[in-house]
Amino acid sequence: MLATRSGFRFLISISLFIGSGLVRADWVQTTDGSTPISCGSGSVATGAWCTGSNCDNVWLYCQYVGGFWSSHYPTAFFSEEGQYWKTCNEGYALTGLTCTGNYCDNISLECSYTGTLLSNDCRWTQWFSEEQGGLFFDSGWYARGAACNGNNCDNMMYYICRKT
Repeated sequence: MLATRSGFRFLISISLFIGSGLVRADWVQTTDGSTPISCGSGSVATGAWCTGSNCDNVWLYCQYVGGFWSSHYPTAFFSEEGQYWKTCNEGYALTGLTCTGNYCDNISLECSYTGTLLSNDCRWTQWFSEEQGGLFFDSGWYARGAACNGNNCDNMMYYICRKT
């Protein structure tokens, strides 16, 4: 756990043997006012979780898919008050997140160019909040966007695409 003055950032690393290879996966977390979270080069978000009031402690489950990311960009911030969603451009994956405001009310996504994860087979997950905890995306799927609704972005859903 890395402590900061304005909040906490957690990194929990898990290594699993699946089939004949080693798979690395990490949970990364942010709270309002803390530093942005990022999956790290070669990893994409394959799950999400939230805790705290109004889902204000946001976690991403990051799974290593190989390679490195050649470029990144942040989306504009979104919230339930206006346009309540953002997606990364084609060829990019959701690899991080920043939030500001009360209860993580304003959200910006970090999008990273993958080059190898091109997909037109995409869909939105169901809504969830701290009452449900979170979700792992279906096997072989990764996040490419997010949306929120409810007071202070209390409910979240993710735009996920099938790995090709």
